[in-house]
Amino acid sequence: MINLSLGFRGKPASYESLYDSIARHRDIFFFAAAGNCGPKINVYPAAFDLPNLISLGSSIAGEIASYSGQASVYGPSDIRLYEQWEYHLNRGNQAAQSKNYILAREEYLSSLLQRENWQAYFQDAALDVHAGELENGIRKLETALQLESEVAAIWSQLGAIRYMQGRYEESESLFRKALEKDPNEQMSAFNLGLTLGNLSRPNEALVLFQNLYQLNPEYPRLQEIVTELSGYLREG
Repeated sequence: MINLSLGFRGKPASYESLYDSIARHRDIFFFAAAGNCGPKINVYPAAFDLPNLISLGSSIAGEIASYSGQASVYGPSDIRLYEQWEYHLNRGNQAAQSKNYILAREEYLSSLLQRENWQAYFQDAALDVHAGELENGIRKLETALQLESEVAAIWSQLGAIRYMQGRYEESESLFRKALEKDPNEQMSAFNLGLTLGNLSRPNEALVLFQNLYQLNPEYPRLQEIVTELSGYLREG
């Protein structure tokens, strides 16, 4: 008996050698994971039609889990596995990292069609910002906030967009909201300091930068800014 806790998507012809290897060993039972991409997506080797291969899926409270692949048998599980909306979200993030922005947007949309989630709106908004479509980004971030208002990163990204638009009073409020949700969110603290500088409040900015420096002296540009701002205030 061999347990195969692995799975590959694609066409069965791509895995002929794997099929042949299992088929040759008729005296061994192979157990293969059916995958977490839903019942309509084949995962190999679990999807092979072989007499000595048993595919294993997941059930919750006696019902087949919605994310489980088709299987010969279904075992009970209380473990939260990778759901379909998360699968598309992850593919979108991978595509964005590879700068394949068209595919990334398609995957984020697929994720949202499976389940409305703040993560897909948040990541898609980042693509809007990259493309210079700031108002589109704001709309998606505001939708993300309706789904999850406790995530500091959403407030921080909204603040960053308002900063880019030169709307500093709004960006200050948004960065402070982000820090209210997560006092250790260093990017929000840094950007709030920049915002205060643009609002002609250098003393407040310096205190904030100095506090951040105590937490993370390696933060990019921070030491340089503290030095320059301290010198500016001494001269003034």
